[in-house]
Amino acid sequence: MIHYYRFFLSCRHIGQLILLVALLVLPRPTLSQAITGTKSETIKVEVIRNLIVMPGYVNNSPRMDVVLDTGSSVSVLGPQWAAELKLEPATSSKSAGLGKGQDETAQIYRGVSLAWGIDKTVILDGQVIESLPIDYVSQQTGHQVSAFFGSSLFQNFRVRVNYEESEVTFTSGDKPVISGTAIPIELYGDAPFVEAVLETASGEKVPARFLLDSGTTGDLILNKNFLNEHPSIVTGHPWVPVPTVTAVGGAIAIKKLRISGLDLGPFHLTGPVAAVPDEVLGVLGNHGIAGFIGAGILSRFTIDWNYRALTMTLTPNRLYGAPFEADCSGLRLVAEKPDWKTLRVEAVTPGGPAAVAGVQARDILQKVNGAAPPPLYELEKLLAHPGSPVVITILRSGKQRTMTIHLRQLV
Repeated sequence: MIHYYRFFLSCRHIGQLILLVALLVLPRPTLSQAITGTKSETIKVEVIRNLIVMPGYVNNSPRMDVVLDTGSSVSVLGPQWAAELKLEPATSSKSAGLGKGQDETAQIYRGVSLAWGIDKTVILDGQVIESLPIDYVSQQTGHQVSAFFGSSLFQNFRVRVNYEESEVTFTSGDKPVISGTAIPIELYGDAPFVEAVLETASGEKVPARFLLDSGTTGDLILNKNFLNEHPSIVTGHPWVPVPTVTAVGGAIAIKKLRISGLDLGPFHLTGPVAAVPDEVLGVLGNHGIAGFIGAGILSRFTIDWNYRALTMTLTPNRLYGAPFEADCSGLRLVAEKPDWKTLRVEAVTPGGPAAVAGVQARDILQKVNGAAPPPLYELEKLLAHPGSPVVITILRSGKQRTMTIHLRQLV
């Protein structure tokens, strides 16, 4: 994964899905479920860079912050937690990610208990999970994330995600009455896919199949092969290169662009931002799959996920018609351990506003508009508003420097 969280790309999923294809041959666990005292449980969550972050537990662990992730066929735990909990791996697998130059080894664990909610009110026993390094998520959001809880939550419960109210409801038992617009989905590898339509600058409509991925923070990830077969999608839209980013497997090159529109059922979304990786491995190696629909789009709805009925029911919220934002600074910032509060410049887009202001890679951010820097996920909101100057103070080679970044739209 990469700092492309700002633009929406979650490369963790590209590499992870390659691995999960191999995981599908594993025997399925026996799943059990419990909602204490009721058939429905609503928990408060945090929405951080469009990710749903909720309190979770693995076996008898202390509370950890976990991401609710439709794009994960299995749940994922950071290796440090697996070691602390003394989990014994049943097997391992190589994750040849989207990047080049290295593999990641995933340890596979069986018979694991997952729980979530403040008081562990929702439980799944007998789970298969994997461990992979996921500190990059905390590094790229500025918030500690210790695990991703994936497909089995959606297989065992109907899940209502209310982004606007920062609530998630897990329901078992009788079918609830749900308002909204039901859209058919298909499950492949325990992950949800949907038929949508991409709109070109000339008004042409191009049918497309997408993975629905609540663990990707931005709007869209598009498949380069699919775009090569449908060049009208990008005609008239300038490509914007970004600095090389890091994902499972090594470094990758990415470009971004703003497409004309996306139709999801009856809902039309104008001008979402898309990232296009140069590599086309895993799911993106399939010409018939256009890419990922991420949480930058999903968060504009209250979504009722019903895997058994193969539907997602959408109810627009107040963000539905809002413009899609993107970084206007040309900065790639990362947060550093142990508390993810120190912000370091990892890269600067050549010719972008930050580069023009004199910001360089490895600068340490000390002040923003005269105050201590906010958490990275909050700062990125500030850096997504063109026309606003932002005054920053950085530390470079032991000396402080103050400069003004004049934000402008890059994509």
